[in-house]
Amino acid sequence: MLLTQAPTGTTSSLAGVNSGVEPVFAFVTKRTDRLGEHLLYHPLAQEWKDAHPEEALPEYFVASGDLTPDEHIRMQAVVQRYTDSSISKTVNGPSTDTVEFVEQLYLDAYDLGCKGVTYYRQGSRDAVLEAVVEKKAEPANQPAEVKQAADVTPAVPVPAPKVLDPEIKPRPTVIQGYTRQVRAPEGKINITLNSDEDGLMEVFINLGKAGTDIAAMAEALGRLISLNLQMPSPMSADERAWEMADQLKNIGGSRAVGFGQQQVKSLPDAVGQALLKHLQRDITPPAPPAAEHSTAVEVPQAPAPSVAEPLLSNGNGSGHAITSPNISAQKLLEKTVQLTGNLCPGCGCNSLVYQEGCRKCNTCGHSEC
Repeated sequence: MLLTQAPTGTTSSLAGVNSGVEPVFAFVTKRTDRLGEHLLYHPLAQEWKDAHPEEALPEYFVASGDLTPDEHIRMQAVVQRYTDSSISKTVNGPSTDTVEFVEQLYLDAYDLGCKGVTYYRQGSRDAVLEAVVEKKAEPANQPAEVKQAADVTPAVPVPAPKVLDPEIKPRPTVIQGYTRQVRAPEGKINITLNSDEDGLMEVFINLGKAGTDIAAMAEALGRLISLNLQMPSPMSADERAWEMADQLKNIGGSRAVGFGQQQVKSLPDAVGQALLKHLQRDITPPAPPAAEHSTAVEVPQAPAPSVAEPLLSNGNGSGHAITSPNISAQKLLEKTVQLTGNLCPGCGCNSLVYQEGCRKCNTCGHSEC
């Protein structure tokens, strides 16, 4: 017949019984688990306290902290002598133990016949169980001056922490903002930035047709930026916007549009640049209102697009295309695809369009049929 012992710390706590030859960790413990923090009382100690509510535990209630590490080892060695398998037992040591002391502890355990040692140095890591030390009663004959001196601790100035509202900032019914249009490799992006008295509050990103992959990613990016701006934080809304703009700018994709400082490398880069321009107060003033008695709105004539910078819009917001002999039909098709296409699984470009009953990519020729 072989004798063995299983670790019974958690099992004995659930059953409300003694954990065996292992000394009681503490008669009052604070346990931290997924349900929170709980105070646990040892059943024997609780029974004694119920019978003697005003008295401290007698000295024969010995916890693991009352033993020295050497006493833990010697106790384990005695039990190991009569047990075939290795014993799982924790040796509790104070935070003042040195490396040399622990080394000698392991050597002593080997010499005494222990098959294994589990050593825990107080405060070395977060523990599931934490001993709760009861305050000992003060001697009745202690002078009042000594009692007062013992209770006085040097005052250390501690800065008061900033109290944050745990709730997400609610959106007001009416909020002011503007929309900035940025030309990116994915097409023309309409970025709406709304602010309240505390700074930037929400961002909407509109790109392509609803239901496409690129539109979904644009909406998701705007939602995450808005949520970050509305969550409680010690940083102001504009400070958070600066950090997000710094993370988003210069993220490159497979293509880019524009040159120099006007170059946009991707959708995230376009959003980052829009955030930076907003924070730098680079907001184009609105057009002057029409005359009070005018019945027609004068629309400025848009300049003809150049070959290096072909545009589909005529600049007046009507959506009518500008035709130019310098722009080939293929380039017009590519621009149209950039505005309406979905993401191609073959090349990743947003040029997957539905034509002739089938989805086809006008960039790499991928077909789903």
